[in-house]
Amino acid sequence: CAYGLVLGQIIGRWGNFFNREVFGGYTDSLLAMKFPASMARASDISADIAAHMSDGCIQVHPTFLYEGIWNFCLLMLLIFALKYKKFHGQIILLYLMGYGIGRALIESIRTDQLFIPGTTVPVNMVMGICVAIAALTAIVIGISRAGNKDEAEKA
Repeated sequence: CAYGLVLGQIIGRWGNFFNREVFGGYTDSLLAMKFPASMARASDISADIAAHMSDGCIQVHPTFLYEGIWNFCLLMLLIFALKYKKFHGQIILLYLMGYGIGRALIESIRTDQLFIPGTTVPVNMVMGICVAIAALTAIVIGISRAGNKDEAEKA
């Protein structure tokens, strides 16, 4: 289940590229994506991006690419972890933890954020952190219970 989910997210992120959406703030890094400002929603173009506009083009962080790479690495981790899983559900929990961490990190540079009212804290960042913590807690409990069952079977 987790493998298909993360693979779908990897592929789906390329839809964001073709739609010219899900990008971050201005950057001049090696991975910068440059495209005509007319192809982006006006609400996604921050003051900083607009200040660096040249020839009617914006140059931004390709957060869809960052998330795609993160998800690919997560997929590789999930495949590797299958060999070492201790309980049923551990792989999906590992996916939730990894995706939550990645989402929280990448959300910090996106321009299309929804904020918690009265703050500058993105909702998706908080959700990502909460999901990651909940998944980590469930993994620790699951491994602990699996270890207790193994000890009981040996006795």
